[in-house]
Amino acid sequence: MTVHGIYQGWLGWQNLGDEAMFEVCRRRLAHIRWVGTPLEEPPTPRAALAAVRESWRRRVCRLVGGPTVGVFGGGTLLNRTPAWLEQYRALRRATRKPVPVFSPGVADPAYWNRVDGWRDTRAEWRAELADLPEIGVRGPHSKRLLDEAGFRNVIVTGDPALALRRPVAPRPAGQRAVAINVGQSNGSMWGSEERAFAAVAKAAARLATAGFEVRIFPVWSEDVRSCRTVAHAARLPDDAVDPLILDADAFLRYLDRFDVVIAIKLHAAVLAAAAGVPFVAVEYRPKVRDFADSVGWGRFTFRSDVVEAEDLERAARRLYEDLEGSRAELAAKVAELADTFGAYVARIEEALLAP
Repeated sequence: MTVHGIYQGWLGWQNLGDEAMFEVCRRRLAHIRWVGTPLEEPPTPRAALAAVRESWRRRVCRLVGGPTVGVFGGGTLLNRTPAWLEQYRALRRATRKPVPVFSPGVADPAYWNRVDGWRDTRAEWRAELADLPEIGVRGPHSKRLLDEAGFRNVIVTGDPALALRRPVAPRPAGQRAVAINVGQSNGSMWGSEERAFAAVAKAAARLATAGFEVRIFPVWSEDVRSCRTVAHAARLPDDAVDPLILDADAFLRYLDRFDVVIAIKLHAAVLAAAAGVPFVAVEYRPKVRDFADSVGWGRFTFRSDVVEAEDLERAARRLYEDLEGSRAELAAKVAELADTFGAYVARIEEALLAP
């Protein structure tokens, strides 16, 4: 009998990272026929929202037929908004069984307390997830946040997109190519977008002047304008901005062209790591450091409200000083974490397919 699955995540927004995590779910849990359903944050009362979502999921269950299971996707989903907590509860009601989480991140009160209307829901999440044998999360900071709230079953399993890792591509002799990711966040970041973009643009200009090939790339459809703004500020050629790639495998092949990535957006850094390309990260929100520290890359990570162009240029040059050593170090960390995630997903599959 075919088992159908509902994967609920931040889908349908032309965001490479979120689509890549869903693709990992489909590949790693291939015995289940998955339907992706988007998270929403509509301005409806919580009770009405829960009723609507549950009714919708029941319609999906009737449509696909047979047993239905659910997984709550990756990304910073835990503690982020009460609406997503309600949607998790609705998914549990629709499937009538526990719903594992797909190695998400946890929203950090140190950052989100500044946002109007945000509230800390970790205690409520603890009650909802208490019957899961274990809760895999993106990185050590997510684990700490749940441990502080009294969780007892949390392990670091890494970002799901690391499961797409591939053998490190040979690097052409004499190549000096840097890919720079820029992305907007509707102003929701440490400091300001203007300041962060200025630092990245200045670093891009310096590297280009020093003879590096510099390309700018988006990972979300809404980032393209920001990429063009930074390229213009760095006085790069008009064609220096590459088009958005939403297929994860194609994006990993794209990264094969580069020695180093400088990234603002989380999954630009995650997929660089999966491709074996050392990265320099701009921590625009805490989730970036959560990931960077999970692969031992915190020393190449700078918060967006204090980063300077010199920091980014210096870090990129430091990677070039021992590029092969950096690639080997990163690949080993990624392999270890990807194996941990793989074992976690195998346990998820066993639980989902149990009678």
